[in-house]
Amino acid sequence: MKMIDSPDQLPCRIGLQTATAPDLQCERLLRHLPGQRLVYAGNWGHHPVVAKIYGGHSAHRHWRREKNGCKALLDAGITSPDLLYAGTLANGAPVLIFERLPTPCTALDHWLQAKSDDQRLEVLVPLVTLVAKGHRKGLLQSDLHLENFLFSQGTLYAIDGDGIRYSRKPLKEKNCRRNLALLLAQLPPHHDRLLPDIIAAYLHHMPLQNQNFTERLLRDLKAARRRRRLSYVGKSVRNCSEFVRQQDFYQLTLFRRDQDSPLLREFLRDPDSLIKQGRMLKDGNSSTVVCVPGENDSSHWVIKRYNIKNAFHAFKKGLRPSRAWVSWRNAHRLKISDIQTPQAIAMVEKRIGPWRRTCYYVSVWCDAPSAATLIDLQHPQGHPQADGLISLFQQFFNLGIYHGDCKATNFLLMDNKASVIDLDSMGESRWRWAFLRHYAIDRRRFLQNWQHNSPLKNYFDQQLP
Repeated sequence: MKMIDSPDQLPCRIGLQTATAPDLQCERLLRHLPGQRLVYAGNWGHHPVVAKIYGGHSAHRHWRREKNGCKALLDAGITSPDLLYAGTLANGAPVLIFERLPTPCTALDHWLQAKSDDQRLEVLVPLVTLVAKGHRKGLLQSDLHLENFLFSQGTLYAIDGDGIRYSRKPLKEKNCRRNLALLLAQLPPHHDRLLPDIIAAYLHHMPLQNQNFTERLLRDLKAARRRRRLSYVGKSVRNCSEFVRQQDFYQLTLFRRDQDSPLLREFLRDPDSLIKQGRMLKDGNSSTVVCVPGENDSSHWVIKRYNIKNAFHAFKKGLRPSRAWVSWRNAHRLKISDIQTPQAIAMVEKRIGPWRRTCYYVSVWCDAPSAATLIDLQHPQGHPQADGLISLFQQFFNLGIYHGDCKATNFLLMDNKASVIDLDSMGESRWRWAFLRHYAIDRRRFLQNWQHNSPLKNYFDQQLP
């Protein structure tokens, strides 16, 4: 359907199949899943509304699940926007029309705006309370994340009925635990100090008798975080609302949909031409790195070209994942883990069929000093940037992520946090024993950056996990 493949020019009017129903006036595109779904803000008669239009071979199935999920929320007494119309457009596309809430704000936006633990709990406690009430009524939200909850005029609403699964009995303890872990997995691990208050709020509304609930929840939370991380990394290499994948016999391209621009299109057509215009940062045998002006004067890009050194190198690397591919995936592994790294913009592999040749990785330029500037630090205790590096390694240790090349220049100091670059050797081990072996190498290499017996090296050696 044309309306699903590409959004119409806005504003636009769309007729419904019900002859007596007023047209849908679409004013703003809220979400576009190519070939699958369009979500518009607009008006229907005298009602401000949000309309979901479904497409593709699964359109009616998703439409039906969302409609049934909305009814289940209503029956369970869970606050959700009113469903005003469930039917089809004049062209046959299934559509659901909901009331549009005044001044809505997602729970995620509230969370990101919170500046203190008290403000964070003001978001999380109502959220887990709503989830607990749903569990008592037999509701399980399979797609449980912070953007599926809206605050409007002090009231919390659940949205996205498509992910609702329901039964007539309260959920079993195992299902409650795993579903709650799915929600909590979206919180960065350094906020785990809030878990006792969150768990207490949940158990107040969903009493469970299991004495080991907290211990088992923490185990489920660790597994849920890993699944979420791997899912996002997988999402970053396919077509979706956030990313674009383009592939033909000679080239594979990945880029962020929100970074699409004439400059990016120029780069995708001829990467080497843009590299020639850039300021050289590194002209090595294995890679070439340049900085180029971005789409506006305030932004710059770093383009890293991974070179083919000789025929043997081309043969050895041709059928393996390219370093640009690895960097792209790892940039999003860090992003979903709330670890700072310059935003990835695009990845290009020159190919002949499955055979990989020269590849390119593009990220935002980060103008910050590297950790090497700390080398003469004589009083590292309590130094915010030194402690930021320790916090970074603690995150790596907790998540099972290793860097693979811990030179001081691969860690940029931004405010009091470390930003990680040079991601083509990074990985994540499934088995803890394998990770610990990689981590020991990372730790040893990181300590080699500092002078023997210097205060900084001794401090890092004492504080790093």
